Amino acid sequence: MIEDFLTQKYPKLNFNFIYNEKYDSTNNIYSLWLAKSGMIGNEMLLMDSDIIFDSRIIEQLISSKYENNLALRFIDNLSEEEIKCLLNSNGSIKAIGKLINPHEAVGESIGIEKFSKEFVFHLYEILDRKILDKKEVNIFYEAAFQDAINSGAQIFPVDVKDFKCMEIDTVEDFDTAALVVKYLY
Repeated sequence: MIEDFLTQKYPKLNFNFIYNEKYDSTNNIYSLWLAKSGMIGNEMLLMDSDIIFDSRIIEQLISSKYENNLALRFIDNLSEEEIKCLLNSNGSIKAIGKLINPHEAVGESIGIEKFSKEFVFHLYEILDRKILDKKEVNIFYEAAFQDAINSGAQIFPVDVKDFKCMEIDTVEDFDTAALVVKYLY
């Protein structure tokens, strides 16, 4: 359905669909790694597939003065479930992941990132080590972002708390999302 929608809605764009045949035993880190051949040498706009969001979030990322950034909802009421972030004194991401103490985190990463060609190259070096050497195929790709940060890369947050965004994990989430979309349009 996704392939049909995209190719019909955007017939002039060239799509390369990649299917993760191990989707039931791997996590998003493995799916991202599968896209390597199409991503090396290119900038990347990475979006989780289970979210709906206001398109202005993409505009915010693209217009950011930083080459590498992620959409972050700066909020206080976080739980253990969200991918949370801590910041350095210069405003860049210091730590990202689910294991961050919700009371120390500055917000939730909503699953939309923009990365430069150089960062993408470095990210795939990290992914190769994690996937091929360590066999870490069932973790979130934010672990690779953290490795990049630990090795000196900088990712800056773009505050998107003023824009609608929702993750869809359940039928109830889908029903709520349908109401949100109806409200927006």
